[in-house]
Amino acid sequence: MKDLFSLSKNYREKGDIFNSNNILREIIENEPSNFEALFWLSQQADLTKDQFILKRLDQCLKELNNKSADQISYLYFAIAKVREKQKRYKEAFEFYEKANKQRKLGLCLFNTDAKIYVGQAKLHQKLFESLNRCPNYVLGSSEGYDLVFIIGLPRCGSTLVETILSMAPNVSCFGESGALPKVVHEIDILNLLEKSKFNFNDYYLQAELLKKLYRNEIGLVDGIVVDKTLNNFYLAGLISRVWPEAKIVHVKRNPLDQILSAWKSRFEKGHSYSLNLTDLVKVYISYNNLMNFWDSKLRTRIYTCRYEDLVFNTFEATNRLAKFCGIKWNPKMLSPEDSKILVKTASYKQVREPINYNSVDNWKIYADKLEPYIEQLLEAGIPLK
Repeated sequence: MKDLFSLSKNYREKGDIFNSNNILREIIENEPSNFEALFWLSQQADLTKDQFILKRLDQCLKELNNKSADQISYLYFAIAKVREKQKRYKEAFEFYEKANKQRKLGLCLFNTDAKIYVGQAKLHQKLFESLNRCPNYVLGSSEGYDLVFIIGLPRCGSTLVETILSMAPNVSCFGESGALPKVVHEIDILNLLEKSKFNFNDYYLQAELLKKLYRNEIGLVDGIVVDKTLNNFYLAGLISRVWPEAKIVHVKRNPLDQILSAWKSRFEKGHSYSLNLTDLVKVYISYNNLMNFWDSKLRTRIYTCRYEDLVFNTFEATNRLAKFCGIKWNPKMLSPEDSKILVKTASYKQVREPINYNSVDNWKIYADKLEPYIEQLLEAGIPLK
């Protein structure tokens, strides 16, 4: 069974949803109560008219005994998705709530990682004060001219941006490589910056080491390198100093669409704050505050790419994006669904479809459930658009 799941995953990441679904149906035929297979099938196919699967989902609700909390979360997420497709929104929301609670139990979490994210946002804003004390010895150089960092929070539309850029020749996309956070941790450069006083030469030596180790992580690549490690939004200040010509693309989306989409997603690892809407909103507010800070300090170094612009004004938006990244625009960028890159994020299905606005304003179907969070966002000065 493990081999079949791996095969289905391989098809999914390559964009072959048809064969991925066939494998999942084979699993279900052999093991009708395989909650994980039902989950993936619900994410990849419209099951509203599939009577066999609909009956299986109802039957599985009666077979929760001896199933782990993690397995039950798969089933609840699957049913929530189907109920949403059926426009039974009240039931869908309730199943999403149950699914996230079971996922939290399965991960043995008392609290989510929300406090870590909020704390990191405050820390990196403070660390930039230290960076500002350092003479920018590389200012005006071409260091990092070939690097594009895509940043944001999950479900912002970053995978769409990545696939658009992948349609240009001589562009290599590394997905969520995690290379920069890994290297930053290894050389402990943040610890140096936390000190009230430090030797500038020590910083420059570590900055040079960071550049070398990062290049080792991504390998020798010709052309433009696209790194879509979203959490690099914490490191925007450091990126701007280490690589003065690197491009930083911040992908934004309607905050309610993004928050709800993250809450409805079952991430395979990390982002446990998304299991709780209250925590998710706290993280979003802290991230928004940090990005406002970067915008004020880095100005033209960061390009804000709005998801809604990409889907409603695709030609103009892709032209602006390509120009900022130093990439020559070409018509293929209007059809990112043809990209051959592997997609491992929760957006694997959407980006294999022609650009559309099906995901815009979806939060409105749950507007009554989101009222407390809408108030928090407005109080934080975040526009709901």
